[in-house]
Amino acid sequence: MSDQQHPSDRPAVSSTVVIIVVAVLLVVGLGGAILIHIIRPDASATYTAQALQFLGFMVTVLTLIYSVNKVSAQVGQVQKQTNGTNTQLLEDNKRLHEEKAELARQLPPKD
Repeated sequence: MSDQQHPSDRPAVSSTVVIIVVAVLLVVGLGGAILIHIIRPDASATYTAQALQFLGFMVTVLTLIYSVNKVSAQVGQVQKQTNGTNTQLLEDNKRLHEEKAELARQLPPKD
């Protein structure tokens, strides 16, 4: 087998990216709130509420993306371990049933 990773083993968004994006959004939102408070104090309440709503939305979206990537990685691991099918399990089951039938034929008849 090659040393290359399966595409599903590599998450599309890492936890570091999620933390950096949330931190940048917090800094931009805080900077904007301070700037709006200095320039137009009457509009600061509206801006702050909208900035917090946007930040909450972004955190929710990033959390969902990160969670979906984690689940996708686990599904990829299961598919890699089972080759995506139950073929081997079905073949083993069929073989064992055939052995059982052969052994049953070899038993002496019951009285």
